[in-house]
Amino acid sequence: MLQPTLSEPVRPVALTPAPVGEAMLQVRNIQSSYRRVPAIRDVSLTLNRGEIVALVGGNGNGKSTTLRAVAGLNALDGGSVLLKGQDISAVPAHERVKRGLVLVPEGRRCSRADG
Repeated sequence: MLQPTLSEPVRPVALTPAPVGEAMLQVRNIQSSYRRVPAIRDVSLTLNRGEIVALVGGNGNGKSTTLRAVAGLNALDGGSVLLKGQDISAVPAHERVKRGLVLVPEGRRCSRADG
């Protein structure tokens, strides 16, 4: 099995934890479309510290579009995304990563050790 090699040590990023009882992530009535064709509308959810939330649905029901919109990879046509109480709706995806919000798609090879 291949072992990944790193040119320099991985350093953890210091993230400010949300206070107990405060929502880590709030998605409020988001809407997103592909080439002016609505894909999702009025999607809302709240993720509190320590919770695990599943987004479940059939093919074509907007699960991936919702996650991509929250991560900033799809533009929002409406609604808002709050991370630890701060509105990040207009923040680009690469800046959301720096704030601790990332999207890791299933089944992607992230390193040489994956296969």
